[in-house]
Amino acid sequence: MVAASVGLWALLVAVAWRVALPDRLEWKLSAAPIGGMFDRDLSSGVVRAALVGAVLVAVLPRFAARAPWAPMLLGAVVLTVVWGTFLAGSRGPDRIEQGLDHPHDYPAAIPMVDAVGVRTFVATFDEEATLSTYPVHVQGHPVGATLAFVGLDRIGLGGPLA
Repeated sequence: MVAASVGLWALLVAVAWRVALPDRLEWKLSAAPIGGMFDRDLSSGVVRAALVGAVLVAVLPRFAARAPWAPMLLGAVVLTVVWGTFLAGSRGPDRIEQGLDHPHDYPAAIPMVDAVGVRTFVATFDEEATLSTYPVHVQGHPVGATLAFVGLDRIGLGGPLA
């Protein structure tokens, strides 16, 4: 079942890449399915991240079927952090924090949210004129992700590692 799901997902990405080729050329994007870049890096970090992912895919369905909701929730949080850390650090430990201090990422929006207040930020988030003033990463994701970074900043955990 897992192999079929992974195969179906790979097929979907390949078809999306092929169907979207004319649009990607117009948008000047170069990787599947919409953006990014191709990089066939098979370093030990990438292999470790893939192995962790494979183990999680193999183990988690059995755990989820047996575990009560509280341990399952805690396990989901812990494993999300573990998986995200493995992915981010797959090319070296310095990559874990890389990008969060970029002007197009979530923390760059914290001063903007502080300027208008959380209530106004949420109320006007979907207005095109307002949304276009936020960093690109904020524009492309639901409001909750930005609010998570605002919350971390408010409790003293701000900065590029937030």
